[in-house]
Amino acid sequence: MESVFGVSTVLLAQIIGVLSVISVVAILILGLTNRVMLRLGFRHIPRNPFQSILIVIGLMLSTTIIGASLGVGDTVNHSIKKVVFDSLAYVDIVIESQRDQPPIQFEDAEYIRSLAFENELVDGVIFSVETVAPVIDTRTNRTESRMTIRGYSHLDQPNFGDFKTIENISVQLSDLDEDEILINEVAYQKLDSKVGDVLQMVTPSGSKELKVYGILKNGGLASGGSTPVGLMKLVSLQNVLSRTGEIDQIAISNKGGIEDSIIYSDDVTKYLRLNLLDRSIAEKIFNILNTDEVSKVLKEKVAEPNINKDIKADLEIMIDLLDNSVMPDNFVDQIGDQEARGATLSALSSVDDGNVVSQVGYLSRSLGQYNVEDYKASAIRFAETIGSAITLFLSIFGSFSIVVGLLLIFLVMILLAAARKNEMGMSRAVGFKRSHLIRIFTLEGSIYAMLSSTVGVIFGIIVSIVLVELLKQAIPAEDDFQIYVKFTLNSVIITWGAGFLLTLITVIISSYRISRLNIIVAIRGLEEELAQDTVVSLRERTFNFFYALGGPITYLWRGLRKSSKTNVLKLILMALVRLIPFVWIFLIVYRIFLLVLPVFKQGWLFLIGGSGLVYLGIYITKSGTLFVLGVSIAIIGLGLVIRKVLSISKVSRQSINRIGATIEGGLLLVFWGLPFDFFEKFTGELESDPSSFILAGVFMVGASVWLVMNNTQILIFVLTNLFGNIPGLRAVLKTAIAYPVAATFRTGLTISMFALIIFTLMINAVLTNLNNVQNEEPDRVTGGFDIIGSIDSEYEIDDFTGEVDKSNILSADNFSAVARSTNFQSVGRQKDSDEKEFKSINISAVDKTYLDTAKFSFSHYDVNYGKTSSEIWMSLSKDPSLAVINNAGLGGSGDPFGPPQRGFSVEGFDRNNEPDSWESIFVQLRSLRGGDKIVERKIIAVIDPIADSLNEFEGSNTYMVTSGDIRKELTGKSLSYTKFSIQMSDNATFETKDVIPLLETIFLYNGLDAVSTQELIDNSQSQNNAFTQLFQGFMGLGLVVGVAAIGVLSIRAVVERRQSIGMLRAIGYRSSMIQIQFLAEALFITLLGVFIGLGLGTLISWNIFQSITEEVRGLEFTIPWVTVLMITGITSFFALLSAYIPARQASKIYPAETLRYE
Repeated sequence: MESVFGVSTVLLAQIIGVLSVISVVAILILGLTNRVMLRLGFRHIPRNPFQSILIVIGLMLSTTIIGASLGVGDTVNHSIKKVVFDSLAYVDIVIESQRDQPPIQFEDAEYIRSLAFENELVDGVIFSVETVAPVIDTRTNRTESRMTIRGYSHLDQPNFGDFKTIENISVQLSDLDEDEILINEVAYQKLDSKVGDVLQMVTPSGSKELKVYGILKNGGLASGGSTPVGLMKLVSLQNVLSRTGEIDQIAISNKGGIEDSIIYSDDVTKYLRLNLLDRSIAEKIFNILNTDEVSKVLKEKVAEPNINKDIKADLEIMIDLLDNSVMPDNFVDQIGDQEARGATLSALSSVDDGNVVSQVGYLSRSLGQYNVEDYKASAIRFAETIGSAITLFLSIFGSFSIVVGLLLIFLVMILLAAARKNEMGMSRAVGFKRSHLIRIFTLEGSIYAMLSSTVGVIFGIIVSIVLVELLKQAIPAEDDFQIYVKFTLNSVIITWGAGFLLTLITVIISSYRISRLNIIVAIRGLEEELAQDTVVSLRERTFNFFYALGGPITYLWRGLRKSSKTNVLKLILMALVRLIPFVWIFLIVYRIFLLVLPVFKQGWLFLIGGSGLVYLGIYITKSGTLFVLGVSIAIIGLGLVIRKVLSISKVSRQSINRIGATIEGGLLLVFWGLPFDFFEKFTGELESDPSSFILAGVFMVGASVWLVMNNTQILIFVLTNLFGNIPGLRAVLKTAIAYPVAATFRTGLTISMFALIIFTLMINAVLTNLNNVQNEEPDRVTGGFDIIGSIDSEYEIDDFTGEVDKSNILSADNFSAVARSTNFQSVGRQKDSDEKEFKSINISAVDKTYLDTAKFSFSHYDVNYGKTSSEIWMSLSKDPSLAVINNAGLGGSGDPFGPPQRGFSVEGFDRNNEPDSWESIFVQLRSLRGGDKIVERKIIAVIDPIADSLNEFEGSNTYMVTSGDIRKELTGKSLSYTKFSIQMSDNATFETKDVIPLLETIFLYNGLDAVSTQELIDNSQSQNNAFTQLFQGFMGLGLVVGVAAIGVLSIRAVVERRQSIGMLRAIGYRSSMIQIQFLAEALFITLLGVFIGLGLGTLISWNIFQSITEEVRGLEFTIPWVTVLMITGITSFFALLSAYIPARQASKIYPAETLRYE
């Protein structure tokens, strides 16, 4: 991958690599200058190798999750790139006629060839013509209704690589006679052809027999993905198609071979555009745009939060170009790029009442006849985008597992400290400072961090391979896209470094907490109690800040002044460590934190800071993330203020903490649990991004655990009354609950681990269950049509049902309706709106049968034309001037993962409005070729968004459905239907799956390609299930962390409570009761985390469901109880399994042995 979270992977690897090296060097210096600390820190690792191995395994999980995310992203990115390089080979740039323009003429193509070769970066040019036609192998009688046939200029072919047959023999197009053809492997498999076979190619003007000269390996000019391809000489195919002198494409090959040629694509594309586009037209456009108002509007657009990064990059380039008094050459290239021009015009729609857009749009049609696109570079950028998107997706949801992993690291270090309380207490008693303890644990933790990061990288690669296998299931079987596992060096560095640094930071934080252990309590081995922080005056804190600000200089000065016996070498080494920018900055930030910490503890700064973020989010950036973060910080500040106020009274400290925690946890839960649009009436619509989901999970889980662990007496009361009356369980239950409740910190951490993961899994399970609408209400997706057939316009079918009846294999009585339609592109704008630019819109022109039989639902409709779907369709059937649009026509949905909205969209209507609130609007349409003729259509309804899941116009593309007369009104050309939507009769004598091959046989010479809509639904569902398994497999790593935490807790509990176990055995507890007690503890912690996660996950799922149903009507919210029981059961089983061995060990402890235990 090239980037992660928008940051270059190379830069990220360099930064993390440097920080990791600096940290390792700092640790080495710290160890070498403190030999005693080094020995004390390292001596425990080899003493208990089994425990050390378990610790490394526990600490490695965060690294594994990071590595798995990057590994899957690398794999997808590499796989798409490989497909691009294999399919395009030496083709870098493609030149075609503009849409709706006639093909390139041979004389013009020769001019472009000579122009291209004047650039020293170009080493090849080739012409081509392409068609799709039905083909029959006369020997095998096997047919292919839609085979791609390409003709290339054979003299140019050597510059674009040799052809290799499946026998690995090199062939050239120049070897072919006029009636010979080369076919690729896909065609060979579908037709069962062999060399020498005669293929019959059907064309609109007749048929042509072609002899198979050879069978080529897929790739290069012979590539077509899963499409069968045949190659001929250019002249031969032109003669077959009666297209002498016409060229469809001109392909350009840059120097540098297949992969390195990309670096020249921008230069060659710019060169060709500068020479093929009309410079005088470009200069007129430049003069129109070169105004202060245009620059101001573009800069404001770039400054908008959450603007698409590609659009932002295009606009920034345009701003720089317009900052010139004379048009620079690069402007011609930029305005000639369709996407860049579209982004600019979209941003300027309001300038001069839309006149700027209108003028530029009109002039743009005269820029040139040709469209120059850097195909290979664009495809590689797409690969990087997809790889980064998958990594982002896994990282966002995996962030919960990473957080859980960090909590486990914290827990492990706390438990290690608990195991050495006596040792630490003795060390403090003989003169060790708190800073010495921090160094000891940091040195020990750094070794664990290095080992765990190394092991984590290895397991991350293994897990990514497993996840990739799950990803493969999401790829349709008929698709020849192959997944190739890849893990780049940059990803290895990022994984190891991120895992090491995160672990090290967590270790340092936990070491600080460990150092605060009360000396007396530690020596006597009593219940954990932290020492109170020494009150440091403001003067001393300020001095320490300036001391840190001076870095190595003040350190040397203070060290030399402090004692004449100072070890100079040690002093210099530590000064050099402080000279490292990262260390220097960290010490400054740390001292600033200590300087303001007493003020922050009072809470009022949190209130002010949170309020500031709320203001910034609402009025400045329109950021929903800043708004919710600000409110959350303000709530925490309120809790601290209440604590401060109560501390003045005589209320006990425990009560103060309980009241403060209840207010903080309760308010945070209420705030984050409210519907997503609850605050919109106060804040207006705010932009959201994926980080909001992470914040929601962390804050809700944290608030719930905070609330529960500070009100444990209520929990104990409830559990005791529920299960305390069960014979033999009451005594065990009380002791099983008492220990984890007493150790609130470690128990809270473990509960949080389970709750975070279950929270995410629950949301995924509930939302996945919503996909069943495709199977439960298929008509909403298919429109009531069972079969969709398509042809090319050259092979028009005049009488579909008549041709079926004429055949001897099928009767039209099997169909209740055969509706016809065709799709084409146009441009449109809303009448009487602020938007003056004509933007792209797809038109689906349909016949009356389609309008009479379609069963698609509508999300919004004008009640004047009907209140039900059937009434709306009836109105469309009666009045050809009416139309409907799909849901994408309402503008962007706010999906942070979704593509940007570039085409036509309706102004002034909120997709969340009530269904019957739609008021009809007029849309003005114009042909892509331009001209003055404008056709109007009245939009009376908006199609249900779920219908887009199988529609060929997907994603952010807007399409309109209207009467077939629209094509002739716009272009003057009669309509040729290319799509047939078929409804099967209730009395059909054939199954749908059996009708499809019969239809393809009947209309073989028309190249009909038919598919079952139910099959499309099944394939879609299968892919969704595969992605769900991928997600669940990834999140399952988090459960491993939680289970590991239970195991660590159980092992530690046995060590800590040997004496209490002996006391229980001495007063009559049986060994089985001891074992049940430890298992009950594990189950109590696990189920508490599971239930919190399930509850919060269900709440957020309900909010998401409510948001979805505002756009997709008719969905039902159901809790997948089977999945819930499976999650609960599996989690509980493995938690008990991890606690079983420690519980069994505890049950075998003899009372006499434990009572003698010191």
